Amino acid sequence: MPRQLEHHADSELPGQGGHLEAASDTEAAAGQPTGTGDQTMDLTTPPSGLGGPTATPEPAPWPWLLRLRPGLLLVAVAAFVLTAWLVFLAVDIIDVGGISDRIPMPMWTYLFNDHVVEVTQWIMLAVVVALSGYLGGRLAGTVHRGASSFFFILAIGLGLMLVEEAGDIRHGISGAVRLHFGADVLGLPYQMVSDVPYFAALAVLPLYAVIRYGRHAWASVSARPYLVAAVGLYGLAAISSGLRHLGSLYVNLGSVIDRAFFGGRFPPAPGMTQDRAHYFVVDGPIEESVELFAVTCMLAMVLAFVADLRAGRLATQLR
Repeated sequence: MPRQLEHHADSELPGQGGHLEAASDTEAAAGQPTGTGDQTMDLTTPPSGLGGPTATPEPAPWPWLLRLRPGLLLVAVAAFVLTAWLVFLAVDIIDVGGISDRIPMPMWTYLFNDHVVEVTQWIMLAVVVALSGYLGGRLAGTVHRGASSFFFILAIGLGLMLVEEAGDIRHGISGAVRLHFGADVLGLPYQMVSDVPYFAALAVLPLYAVIRYGRHAWASVSARPYLVAAVGLYGLAAISSGLRHLGSLYVNLGSVIDRAFFGGRFPPAPGMTQDRAHYFVVDGPIEESVELFAVTCMLAMVLAFVADLRAGRLATQLR
């Protein structure tokens, strides 16, 4: 060590002279303990002459998406779905202005399956995945680390659901089951044999997040109704999707709905049988609307939790 640095280091050692030794002498004269023994040093405040106490850093600002009001989001989506249904009813069922004769496909095919309503659902699901992952990272290592685990696991589970929703992976799996085992497996439709385990597997991570860490989200009173609604709607959609082919459930239910509410006027797409069209009564307008409300409630739950967190309104500080 160079001589000048060695001298400087020696002057900083307690009891070796310099300002620290002087401070010890002053404390001793005042009847206070000196800097020996079990005295604990304050590691949060730098020594005198090195810039003074360090200011507490300001928390990072919240992204604007996480400052949206959940109630307004729900109203906006409800208005969007209602508009889609009104257009569908006006064109396909009532045939206002003879529009249905001037378009190549029924209006429901443009609005629901793989189109406007379902694509909106994909986009919102992607937003929920991104915001939940953000919360999982931001809350990690804080008193809300339980909530961090909840949102992080939820983000992974919903990300897998997004892959399924946009890619329809289950169709490839059910096709492979039919190819190798036939149309009936153990007396059940091949789609049910493949779909039920598949949807159950997709539900594992979200359910684990709710069961294991859901109490941390429950600490937000404002988020509770949205969480209950999201779990209920997603559960309804998953169970009905898994059983859709059992006893031609969707076909029979769609036929009843068509006769009772649409007067038997639900139009099939070109080349589609009426039974197949009745299947899409449930799989299209009804199921896509339910799933969009489910993901909306999930996003509203995230927004409500953040609103309570920012305002200090969490019911408990659960770890």
